[in-house]
Amino acid sequence: MAARAQRGFSFIELVMVIVVFGIVAAVAAPLLNNAFRAYFTGKDIAETDWQARVAIERMTRDLRGIRAPVDITMTSASDMSYVDTDGNAVRYCQGAVGGCPGAAGDLMRNGQALASGVSGLAFSYLTRAGAATATPASVFYVTVAFTDPQNNVVKSYSATVSPRNFP
Repeated sequence: MAARAQRGFSFIELVMVIVVFGIVAAVAAPLLNNAFRAYFTGKDIAETDWQARVAIERMTRDLRGIRAPVDITMTSASDMSYVDTDGNAVRYCQGAVGGCPGAAGDLMRNGQALASGVSGLAFSYLTRAGAATATPASVFYVTVAFTDPQNNVVKSYSATVSPRNFP
């Protein structure tokens, strides 16, 4: 009886395939790592941008409804209260700063978080001529500004509003 030729891979062939596969994996791993990192950074930036844009839009809409300049209470640069046209008290502040409720970095509206991760919330008040003022009765414009850092990306947001009911 004749011996049949056996088919298969030799040990050397198997080791060479493993070595080549290892080299390909070593080259591909950093590329995949960079791709995943870019994806998650983009996702964080988009979420931060969305959250901050919603917050600034809500604030500007609310600020347009201030009943009268004398209804503004300027507690600090990052804490503002006022009464709206419906007679509701509204307070905007940065969480954990100067007695503001909420976690540090939260942009708070009446005790509820509007956005998280906010830093440098600042309100400024301007007269009709555009000069800074600290007297509520002379306020004609309200400017709100804040930054929202996320994943080593810092974006700044600001808006200047002239409430509808101001003379």
